[in-house]
Formats: sequence, C-alpha cells, structure tokens
Amino acid sequence: MNADNPRSTIGLKKSTKARLDRSRAPGQCYDGFLCQLVNMWEEAHRSDELNHSRPLENYGYQSIR
Repeated sequence: MNADNPRSTIGLKKSTKARLDRSRAPGQCYDGFLCQLVNMWEEAHRSDELNHSRPLENYGYQSIR
C-alpha cells in the first residue's frame, strides 16, 4: 500500500454493489463514483439549508437513465 494514498475496505451487500456497478460510468473507479455521490449529497443538503434547490442538471452530472 502506498503511504501517500491510504485505502480502506468497506463491506457491501451484493445487491448494493450491483447497483453501484449499474450506476457508475464505464471504467470509473468506485472511489471516484462514491466521491461524486457524496459531493452531490452534500450540495443537495447545503441547498436545503439555504431553503432552495437546483435541478440535477445544474450539478454538472449526467442522468444514467
């Protein structure tokens, strides 16, 4: 393990991992995808605190549907 880039392991249900696999971009690492999700969540809740919200398109993320 690289000391400058420590890693951790998390346990997921197989169904959760399958959902992650369906939702992330082809070739996107789990770390990158999870960071993207957390950033979206934090931004959405920050918007809630300011008593307004923005459409998902304004986050710069693409819909997977």
